[in-house]
Amino acid sequence: MAAFALIVASLFAFEYSGRKSEHFLASERASFVARCTETAKKALGQHKAPKYCNCLRSEIEEVYSYLEYGKFSADIERGTIPVEVRALAEKCRPPN
Repeated sequence: MAAFALIVASLFAFEYSGRKSEHFLASERASFVARCTETAKKALGQHKAPKYCNCLRSEIEEVYSYLEYGKFSADIERGTIPVEVRALAEKCRPPN
């Protein structure tokens, strides 16, 4: 369970700039995967972390627009992860 908490911390990887847009930029996607991988590799290892982070990025983008993500990004920064987002993280979590 502690390892999963570390994985959920990878959700901090998307930086919300306040931009008024529905879509994530390619640079934001790349930054998310890089930052997420750095966090997740502590719990998942070097080989599983990038796959997990790409999955999580894809799931977040499929469900939320950039503006929607911005609405709860402050909660994520405070350590409060919305239940729906936790479910996405769990969906992408690789088996042990």
